[in-house]
Amino acid sequence: MREPNLNLESVELRCRGTLHGIAKNATGTVEVRCKHWTCNPQGSVTYHVFDLATGQPIETHTYKDPIKGDKK
Repeated sequence: MREPNLNLESVELRCRGTLHGIAKNATGTVEVRCKHWTCNPQGSVTYHVFDLATGQPIETHTYKDPIKGDKK
């Protein structure tokens, strides 16, 4: 059995191999990796930050995908 995460700042939401999101308890938000193709240009990964009280997106961050890298 896993030990509970007592970090009140943030909690990673993950299965064995994938980070699905980060719940940020101090701010009342959750950051989730987007799987929608229009949000992820080729070679990038996008995260949306949602307000847990309203369910509305408040920020979006797009980064170069470190796993795919530069394939030629």
